[in-house]
Amino acid sequence: MAPALTLLVNPTAGGGRARLVALEAAREIRALGHDLDVRVTAERGEVERLAREAAVSAVARVLVCGGDGTVHEAVNGLAGSGTALGVLPGGRGNDLAATLGVPLDPAAAARHLVRGSTRRIDLGVVNGRRFGTTAGVGFDADVATRTNRGIWRRAGRFSYVGGILTSLVAFRAPRLVVTAGDERRDGRYMLCAVSNTGRYGGGVLIAPEASADDGLLDVCLIANASRLRLLRILPAAYRGEHVRAREVEMLRAPAVEIMTDSPLPIVADGEPAGETPATISVERAALLVI
Repeated sequence: MAPALTLLVNPTAGGGRARLVALEAAREIRALGHDLDVRVTAERGEVERLAREAAVSAVARVLVCGGDGTVHEAVNGLAGSGTALGVLPGGRGNDLAATLGVPLDPAAAARHLVRGSTRRIDLGVVNGRRFGTTAGVGFDADVATRTNRGIWRRAGRFSYVGGILTSLVAFRAPRLVVTAGDERRDGRYMLCAVSNTGRYGGGVLIAPEASADDGLLDVCLIANASRLRLLRILPAAYRGEHVRAREVEMLRAPAVEIMTDSPLPIVADGEPAGETPATISVERAALLVI
């Protein structure tokens, strides 16, 4: 018989913090009297494979401890199954965990994930990859790429800030043609963020009115702007107040098409997800979550 609970751990996530979080959470879960199967992963793609195997084995709940990339793999492994995903905040961003109301304290998070109720949420789909939070083209994709490499990868919770500052110097706004429902926009944009849950990038409230169970994607477009203007708009996005800026436009639709003059990278849940041109769509009630 499959265990009721499986914990998948990316030990390198969060600069090693995920390993410590997982240890404390595992102790708490076992102290509560639950059997727990712990798997420590060693390579990219392993979380997705193990999550899929757990779903096939009818494991009730798969808990994942790692960063946004680890959670992204679990989302793709569990989508469409009856196994619930629980997210232990062990990475830099922890955006899906925050959206689902999981406490940051490892012991409290463990109790929440063992005792909490479940519900289904939508997922976004782009280039064959599902995502829980947001898929982006432009500035945010450039930030994610820079954050995930070199010195910024080891900068903990300041890694996104470092990526933003580096991108501000080098990035140039591309021409995007974005179609969302009956709306079409054609121009030079700093970014196009297509959001399922509204939060990404370590706490950026890019789409403050987004809901993960309404069958719609919320699109944030930021028009080409000076670096000085961006330095005013971007900090406001951590409070969701960027939507007031004249350069920002919000759209909403079940599917979004993005066309570009030349292929641009797409980042979903902070992970590479192919290139443009692309259509980003919603998969309704695709993921059971705690």
